[in-house]
Amino acid sequence: MKTRIFAWIVSLALAAMVPASAWAAKAPQMSMGTVQDVKDHQIQVQLHNRAQTQTFTYDDKTRFEQNGTGTEPTSLGKGQDVTIYYQPAGKTMKAEKIIITCPEKAP
Repeated sequence: MKTRIFAWIVSLALAAMVPASAWAAKAPQMSMGTVQDVKDHQIQVQLHNRAQTQTFTYDDKTRFEQNGTGTEPTSLGKGQDVTIYYQPAGKTMKAEKIIITCPEKAP
């Protein structure tokens, strides 16, 4: 009887852990950097916290924001500071949300 109760408690605990771990895997990550290049639905960003450039992809579902309101991908240009929320996808990261924090494009 004690073994069954213990097994039941363990199975409930494991069942409760599955949704939490599945959610954690889908939580977006964040990076901040300066845009180096934009073309073909890809953005190359020089990351502020690392001495490397990272490529992010975006599509029609990616949200773009500037000054707290929505904007278009055409607002994005070289030299702008951005905050990108993304999902890891191999070498290229899939951007979910791109916030333009420095609205000035480089000349």
